[in-house]
Amino acid sequence: MNPNQPHLTTDELARLQAAISPNPSTPEAIREALAVRLMAVEGMRSGDVAALTWDAFRPEDEEEPAAVEFRGKAARETVPLSAGTLQLVEALRAQGGGPLFEGGRGRVLDWLYEHTERAGLPDVSGHEVRAAVRRADRAR
Repeated sequence: MNPNQPHLTTDELARLQAAISPNPSTPEAIREALAVRLMAVEGMRSGDVAALTWDAFRPEDEEEPAAVEFRGKAARETVPLSAGTLQLVEALRAQGGGPLFEGGRGRVLDWLYEHTERAGLPDVSGHEVRAAVRRADRAR
């Protein structure tokens, strides 16, 4: 992390999370909300989000919660999905599925930056969002 970059506070992270539409209606809006939730709620890296395929999503079963499984930066990773994120996955499937995130990492980061602006936050990197989510998870 850039030592000159301020940390995203818990309150700022909450503002970013609140800026994500809970009930988007179009496939593009659902994709946008899903991508931003995967970064700002679940703590995924933007490149990992951009590379996801439908096969990465694992449904809930009797033993494990719903999750997304993918090849991360260093190893295979499994990220449990919150109820809100799972709702968006199911909504996008109900709209016919299709490609998850066209436009790659650049498009995913554009959506994140649009949400940070909507939340009234200063320039925040995808890395700092992920670090804030991890700090919040550790504090729980």
